[in-house]
Amino acid sequence: MCRICFSGEDEGSEKAMKMLLCKSCYKKYHRSCLKTLAEHRDLFHWSSWSCPACRICEICRRTGDPNKLMYCKRCDGAYHCYCQHPPHKNVSRGPYLCPKHTRCHSCGSTVSGSGLSTR
Repeated sequence: MCRICFSGEDEGSEKAMKMLLCKSCYKKYHRSCLKTLAEHRDLFHWSSWSCPACRICEICRRTGDPNKLMYCKRCDGAYHCYCQHPPHKNVSRGPYLCPKHTRCHSCGSTVSGSGLSTR
């Protein structure tokens, strides 16, 4: 059963074989249900993928509320919105760049802004 849409597939069917398995908890997901999670990311490793509940924040190194994770569009690193400096009140809905990839192309500054990518 897909952990996002909660629809099941017949065991051994072609659809069941194409479901993605979390490398940590082994729960199954339809790739089509995960498209929205990968929408704003340039890098998305399907083969070594961890579901949102198993993803570890790159700053605090803990899991937490998966609805509070932001994923870097460049490296696919996961970051809790409240672990950011300064903390984000909400998860950004657009493309996000992590602290490692936040650098102004014009002036070279690494002072973080909103974390949203307009490029």
